[in-house]
Amino acid sequence: MRTILFTLFILLPLSIFGQSFKPGKITYTNGKTISGLIEYNTPLYTPQSFNFKESKDGKLIKIYTNDIDSIVIPEYAKFIKKEIQISYHSNNLDQLDTFKKFNLITEIKFIEVLTEGKYTLYKYEDDKTEMFYYSEGDQPIKPLLYKKYYTDEINNLAAEEKLYLNELQKINCANVNLNFVKYTVSSLENFFKKTNNCEGKNNNFVNVLKSKNKSFQKNKITASYSFLSDENNAKAYEIGYEWEKFLPFYNYTFTLGFSPYYRHYQNSKEDTNKTNYSLEFPFLVKVYPLKSKFVQFYVGYSIFNFRYSQFSYLNYNNKETKDTSFTSFQNTFFESGITFNNFEVYSKYYFNVVSQYDSKSFSLGLKYNFKTNKKN
Repeated sequence: MRTILFTLFILLPLSIFGQSFKPGKITYTNGKTISGLIEYNTPLYTPQSFNFKESKDGKLIKIYTNDIDSIVIPEYAKFIKKEIQISYHSNNLDQLDTFKKFNLITEIKFIEVLTEGKYTLYKYEDDKTEMFYYSEGDQPIKPLLYKKYYTDEINNLAAEEKLYLNELQKINCANVNLNFVKYTVSSLENFFKKTNNCEGKNNNFVNVLKSKNKSFQKNKITASYSFLSDENNAKAYEIGYEWEKFLPFYNYTFTLGFSPYYRHYQNSKEDTNKTNYSLEFPFLVKVYPLKSKFVQFYVGYSIFNFRYSQFSYLNYNNKETKDTSFTSFQNTFFESGITFNNFEVYSKYYFNVVSQYDSKSFSLGLKYNFKTNKKN
């Protein structure tokens, strides 16, 4: 049941965002251009086909690499068709091979333009590999090669082949310390920004929205009031903190979060001297299916919840006994909320409760975002 609910939780927003069309322009190899609406959802992999409509109610057309020179979606992305060399290898530790050399295959692909200047940075990614490229002016595109491989597969000893640093050294007029240039989008974009500035050339970050929000995080204080479905209709108070990171795909629709909080259980009149409480550390996945400039709606699910609790009860001698427990994959919950500027009204429903001293509960609360981190 839990697996089914989580699957529906993930697939629902994907269906909602299944077709998100944005204004764009297609340029053919003969120089002809057409403008219209292009489907774009900040995909995980470099798309090799696009859905295109000349107008909102126009006929849907599938665009492939044939006869296409470039596809531009202003402020979001730019793709060009190029003949590139690809090495199909994985850098995931559980999929490494034992070969240091690159097996380069020449193919025609759409590649994404990350930043433009005297030196232009590109990226290609699919389910098998992730590669970066660069070019100088109108010169041919060159691969920036990087690979992890096993030197001792039995003992899981791995090494790195960083040929991309040799290429970067050739254009390193800003004398950047290459030991700190990683094979990632943000690190390479930063290097090319410094290099183009050194050459006196302006940088054009094609994905304007992404370059503004490479690291988009929120920090919140939280407070709520809970209604427990036990025989005494008990209540509880919560206060805590939440850190939330917006992930850079599907237009920042998904987030990961960490939300530790303290829950104090309100005692009945007969038990005013008892202290029942829990310390909880849930990890959350959230989806924002509806977003506007000022108002957003989200649904969330706690993947797991590290929870320490202490409850008091009377034993058969009518003496108070304290019982403590620790759980991780129980006491999980669904959450939904509406944000307006920095304020957020939310509700939580605990459904996977196992403790004999606790119960399913429903919470209503308020959050305040006191700090947003945006790394440019």
